[in-house]
Amino acid sequence: MANCKVCLAIVKKNQLKVQCQDCSQDFHGRCVSIGQADIDYLNEQGSGWRCEPCNKTRRKSMRLEYSEGSLTLETIMDTLKEIRNEQKTNTADFNKSYEVLYDKMEENTTTLRDGMGKIEDYIKEIEQLKSENSALKNKVAALETRVEDLENYSRRNCLEIQGIPEIKEEKVSDLVVQVGKALNVDIDEGMIDACHRIGRKTTGRNQPRGIIVKFVRRTDKEELIRRRREK
Repeated sequence: MANCKVCLAIVKKNQLKVQCQDCSQDFHGRCVSIGQADIDYLNEQGSGWRCEPCNKTRRKSMRLEYSEGSLTLETIMDTLKEIRNEQKTNTADFNKSYEVLYDKMEENTTTLRDGMGKIEDYIKEIEQLKSENSALKNKVAALETRVEDLENYSRRNCLEIQGIPEIKEEKVSDLVVQVGKALNVDIDEGMIDACHRIGRKTTGRNQPRGIIVKFVRRTDKEELIRRRREK
């Protein structure tokens, strides 16, 4: 196997190669910018290919022949044919490079369009999420307002009583009834919605825990407060 005279690497059988018709040296097609289409064209035209050193030598020889007055019509025709072949090869290389570049641009354009389409979809999705988030915020605000109103309404019937001593196994509702009696207010268990001590009982605590009473009617709570103020 011969070596390429450009890269000096071995020219393998499965590699595209071209041989100079003057020096008979082998070259890799890629090293001298020759493709299979170019080789096919040269074969169709019955023309050979010359490497750059041989081209320079031939041009120098032609100039020498011309200066000596030995230039013939046949030489001129051969020269024109070689120039035409070189131009054809260069044109084929240019067209091939142009096609590769055009295909790459088309590929990039398609990728860009796909990317823009995805971005538009993401923007629409974000806008939808923003709208849903805004609706949820409004709903939460409305629920918070409603809960606050319910709590305020519920607290209207509540009364906190302090200073009632704690008794073991006491019944808090009975204590509330006794407080009512002390203030000359008749209270029965049917008037009480709920009642309990505030917080958890701890050892070593001298101050008794307060009592929260929720009356069924707000008027009963207000009556108890009025009587307490009169005392």
